[in-house]
Amino acid sequence: MKSYKALKENLRESFEMMDEGWEKDLDKLVAKNKILVVRGLKNGKNMHEGPALKSMDKTIQTMFVKFKCDTVEILNNKGKVVLTILKKDYLKRNVQESTSIEVPNRGLPQMVDGGINMFAIENKNVLDKMNAALSYINASPTSDPRTRIVDIKKTISHAGLDFDHSLFEADEENPVIEIPIMQHGGRMGMTPEEGWVNDDGISHRTGGVKYGIKLETSKGQGGLWSIDATVGPLSEEGGE
Repeated sequence: MKSYKALKENLRESFEMMDEGWEKDLDKLVAKNKILVVRGLKNGKNMHEGPALKSMDKTIQTMFVKFKCDTVEILNNKGKVVLTILKKDYLKRNVQESTSIEVPNRGLPQMVDGGINMFAIENKNVLDKMNAALSYINASPTSDPRTRIVDIKKTISHAGLDFDHSLFEADEENPVIEIPIMQHGGRMGMTPEEGWVNDDGISHRTGGVKYGIKLETSKGQGGLWSIDATVGPLSEEGGE
């Protein structure tokens, strides 16, 4: 039986090979095949399957983001799996690239920043830009707070962030709530460096500091609601 050290080293080498190879292999497959099928899996279960009709990269992104898959398989026209992409490898590539954040178009100018890595929310400059985007979409009151929460979730999703919106309730008696956030659905699984991990996808970079979104609501004239949303480190009460 192999030692733990040998197994760990083999696992590390396998990860490195996948990191270096899957993008080039995908480019070759796209160039050689007119029809490729993309299958998204979560815990081994088929979540969605279909041809990549337009952008292959967009199709793969949809599997990981929309369908919450942990693995994507590329199949040829004979139904054979010719490439497997793990979520962590795909996200690792995206984290290394510059990304943008957009404000949903509500008649206001769109704010796009292509020169900063919006995934690094532990960076104060990133937080400032994200919270500025949230201020834009919350500049005017709304008659439907839950619709505004959808806009908030869409905005922070450009940085891979999400939160449990079911915990939010517009309440005049309890106007402030802090909800923990996760990035890319959190991390769960085995890594060569840390062994088994199960966290929010953020705190491993921040020395254990967890992040959340603070939502503060107030009801004004005509029954319209104002919502202030701010992303930042969780307070002790919010982290419990």
